[in-house]
Amino acid sequence: MLSALAACSPSARAPIELQALPEDLTRCDPAQTLAGPLTRAQVEQLWARDRAALVRCSGQLAAVADYHAQLRAELGGR
Repeated sequence: MLSALAACSPSARAPIELQALPEDLTRCDPAQTLAGPLTRAQVEQLWARDRAALVRCSGQLAAVADYHAQLRAELGGR
């Protein structure tokens, strides 16, 4: 009986809207800078670190964005 009452409650019938993710949450811009001129070794080290962070961030962001899009679709969002 309680389950029948729960289905009739206004909150059970209320549409659930999941807004699109803001654009700033769907981009990855890892960057590290040092003050002053850099040596070749520093540039190479920072470049390698930045590339690894970009790959990691991109993969994580893609997973979150895919999950969010799937959830919105399941909830009837656009």
